[in-house]
Amino acid sequence: TMNEGLFELICNPLMAYLPQYASRRRHVVRAGKALRKFGHHCVNQRLQDLKDGRDCQDDLITILVRAAMEDPSLDREEIVDDILGIFFAGHDTTATVLTSALMELLRKPALAERLREEVDDVLGSDTFVPFRKVQALVFASQLFRETLRRYPPALSAARYNKKPMEICGYAIPEHTNLEPSIYVVHHLEEYWEDPDDF
Repeated sequence: TMNEGLFELICNPLMAYLPQYASRRRHVVRAGKALRKFGHHCVNQRLQDLKDGRDCQDDLITILVRAAMEDPSLDREEIVDDILGIFFAGHDTTATVLTSALMELLRKPALAERLREEVDDVLGSDTFVPFRKVQALVFASQLFRETLRRYPPALSAARYNKKPMEICGYAIPEHTNLEPSIYVVHHLEEYWEDPDDF
């Protein structure tokens, strides 16, 4: 798959040059082109829908396309890059968050029952769920936000400062690699009451 190919390329930079990896490289390049084509199709379709005045879900694609309509300096390639970046980063983190949420629901059957009741009340027997109904799932939203706090799928966020700064009394010189821990911040007692409880 595209993900596996990119991971292999990152782990083994020689893959880009050694002949024994040629077929794998071609596969990764073809997959990348197909994804970009799909990304362009999504952006173009949403742009046309918005121009024609059709109702569109207020999702990431709509937000980015609207921003590009208002600011012509945002080009389509940037929008496609953002969408594909989130697509790649999002599928793994989504799976991680869902797994953590399911683990907590199995540990706490009362929460699972409350979630089931909310889904039944809001969605009923609908087989198609419009976005506005998903927004009405208040407890489900709280459940997933708490899951993200308790079990962040990305434990830290790498940053690089371009100028000197001070954080909590510590002088940070320019051109320093910083990696604040999301996990630690989400478990600090000064911000969260009983931070280790779900």
